[in-house]
Amino acid sequence: MAKSKNVDTAPLAQIEQSENTQVSTLLTDQEAAVNFFHKGHEIPNKRNQFMKLEAGKNRLRFIGHPISGFLFFGKIEREDGSETVKPYRKPESEGEFSLEEMINRDARTNKEGEIEKQKYFVAGLVYNYQKQKLQVLEITQKSVLKALKSYVDSDEYGHPSGYDLTIEKKGDGLNTDYTVVASPPKPLAGEIEQLVSEVSCDLEKIFAGEYPLG
Repeated sequence: MAKSKNVDTAPLAQIEQSENTQVSTLLTDQEAAVNFFHKGHEIPNKRNQFMKLEAGKNRLRFIGHPISGFLFFGKIEREDGSETVKPYRKPESEGEFSLEEMINRDARTNKEGEIEKQKYFVAGLVYNYQKQKLQVLEITQKSVLKALKSYVDSDEYGHPSGYDLTIEKKGDGLNTDYTVVASPPKPLAGEIEQLVSEVSCDLEKIFAGEYPLG
């Protein structure tokens, strides 16, 4: 009668365990790929410090006091030889840029070859409700500035840090229209106050060509 041989099943168990581990790792990797970026994730970019008024309604709340001044764009050359523009800003207290200053900084020209006019601007830290983040909003549109001033001058509203503003943008290019509507004054939400306490913002850096949020 033949003796039965004892079969060592350890190697088979090790192979099975290894395969299960590989499958588990694969599933984990697949899940990680799916969740690599959560919905709405933004790649860090300092340009995102500035709020852009999008088509439709833009709801925001000013935080603290804004700055104001004059702005124009000068042409500069990139490292690859291509051309782009750089903003130059000066505090309102120093007055407008002289024509000589604009020429020396190669101010951008229009289709007729004339130097584009400098613009008056107001810039301030705001909470962008759509993005749910703090950004810097720079306003140059005269219609928006006039509407904003009317609220600031009113006894009912006053400083825009005390109420939300909704700026609606319609149209495009030269046919763009803006309307500004203030919500009833109310205290700033606690979660927004928390964000404000965690951020460092120096608006004066804008005049040096630097980004204001640190």
